[in-house]
Amino acid sequence: MKLHRVLLAGGFVLAACSTPSSAEGVVGLGLSGRLLYTQGPEGLWQIDMASGEIEQLWKLPEGGQLTGVAVSPDGLDLALSYAPPRGESPFIRSDLYLANGDGSNPAPLLEHRGLYETFDYPTWSADGQWIYLSRNDVLIDEQQSIRAIVVDIVRVPAGGGAPDQVIENAEQPSFSADGSRLAFFRFNLETYTRGLWIANGDGTDAREVVSDTTFPDLLSPRLSPDGETIAFAAAGPPVGPPPTSRSLWDWLFGVEVAYAHGLLPSDFWTVPSAGGQPTQITQWGTDGTVLDWSPDGDRLALMHLGGLFVTTGGEPAFLTETPNHGGIDWSEG
Repeated sequence: MKLHRVLLAGGFVLAACSTPSSAEGVVGLGLSGRLLYTQGPEGLWQIDMASGEIEQLWKLPEGGQLTGVAVSPDGLDLALSYAPPRGESPFIRSDLYLANGDGSNPAPLLEHRGLYETFDYPTWSADGQWIYLSRNDVLIDEQQSIRAIVVDIVRVPAGGGAPDQVIENAEQPSFSADGSRLAFFRFNLETYTRGLWIANGDGTDAREVVSDTTFPDLLSPRLSPDGETIAFAAAGPPVGPPPTSRSLWDWLFGVEVAYAHGLLPSDFWTVPSAGGQPTQITQWGTDGTVLDWSPDGDRLALMHLGGLFVTTGGEPAFLTETPNHGGIDWSEG
């Protein structure tokens, strides 16, 4: 538990507040750890992957939105991408919050500035000293014209402080278990599409794995614990002509509507981090696609707008309904 964090008062419900149910699909699979997942306005949830017990860890105040979650390496803290109730504002802009490992005592660690800045897709460094995340922003000049857009990966000390830029024109970072390798999306500022890249843990020696012309959109990259495979979600077919360019406002408001998790029907894929042909692992054609590896790297948890599943080697096993957009993190404890 970080010493800087204080209990917030007013409007927050900080304890598990629903009757636990069960994800019967995990029975007999020999799984372990816990799977945390967010559900937009429905807050933070957890599945015990050994017993299948489900409980809600954080019920949000009305108007709040919780999109991303990442468990610290020691399991004692959670990094959360959270948009507090915004009143009459039409824009959903997320801040970085830090909470106890059970979801209690959430408090802001990094807050957005201005109308368009938002933070999402948090993940921890292997030593637990840093939280890496995506920052999106639109810079407006005095004439109210767009001067520039910002899409970059930043990091902030887990104890609080100003963010440092790690990689420009990049987003959605994901580390190998030892922190030596980093997968991310490179953002194309001309077409507003994404390519999949791999780099050293400090962002150096970056190279392309899947081109930004391969799919109309890429989502939720997750590097396997051993760093050998990248799982991701993608919209559209894996081959064909380059995608049609989107305007800046199409991109900006597309992110707004779908909390940055995509608007086109998507499926789940894997690709060797050394490069090669992507392999499709579902044919669902769904939305809100996010995923994560089990801590041992043997399975994948797959979530879309409707359900949460785990791979079994055959048909993925259904765990629970997930009617909202969100994020997931499968940890040891």
